[in-house]
Amino acid sequence: MKFKKNILIAVTAVLVVGGAVGVNSISKNNDSGVAESSVDISKLPVYPIRGSFVYDVNNKNEAVGISDYVFVGKVVSNNGTIYKDVVTMEDENGKPKEVGTPYTSYTIEVVDNIKGKLKKDSPIDVLKHGGVTQDNKAVFVFENDELPEANKFYIFLGYAQKDGSILISGPNSNILLNTSANQLKQNINSLKEYQEYRKAFQDEIIKVKRERFTSKFEE
Repeated sequence: MKFKKNILIAVTAVLVVGGAVGVNSISKNNDSGVAESSVDISKLPVYPIRGSFVYDVNNKNEAVGISDYVFVGKVVSNNGTIYKDVVTMEDENGKPKEVGTPYTSYTIEVVDNIKGKLKKDSPIDVLKHGGVTQDNKAVFVFENDELPEANKFYIFLGYAQKDGSILISGPNSNILLNTSANQLKQNINSLKEYQEYRKAFQDEIIKVKRERFTSKFEE
C-alpha cells in the first residue's frame, strides 16, 4: 500500500505542473518505451490524477475554447502505453524502480469535426493523458475521465502539440457516445452530446491566451 501511495504522489506532482492549462508537451527525453496494450484494465484499480486548471473543466464552453480540436471519432485501436517524465523510486522492498507518467497511444478515425478540420479519410494517431502503470497493477486517469475503448465512438477534445501530434488531456476530454456507426452516418445531429458541443463551439469562451499549434493531421 505504501508503494502505491508513493506512485500516486509522484505522478500527481508531475501532472499538476504539466496539466495546469490542460496542455503538456509530449516530447521529452526521459521517456520509456511503449508497453503492450493487452492488459485488461477492467480488473485494475483506478487512481485519479488531480491537477489545477485555468479553466472550468465542467464548463463545455470553456473546455471547447481552450481546445484546438473537438471532433467525433471512432477508436480503431489501443496501441499501448508510453511513459513520460520517468523517475526512479523505491519499491516496497527498497529496490529502485522506474515510474513514469502514462500516456496511452490510440489510432482514431475522425467521423465529424466540431472545431478544427482534421482528416476524415484516414486514421490518425493521438496520445491520451493517462493509462496503465509500468508494473501493470493500476490505471491513472483524471477525475471525471476515462480511457477510450476500441470500437467505440467519442467526442474528443484535443490539443495540437509543437511536433504536430494531438494530445487528449484533462477531465471530460473524451465523451462516450452510445450510438452505432449507422446512426452517426445517418443522423449525427440527433445526438444530445453532439448538439451540446456544437452549441459550446458556437458560444466558446477563451479565458486564457496561449501558444497554439497546428496538427499534422489537418485536411
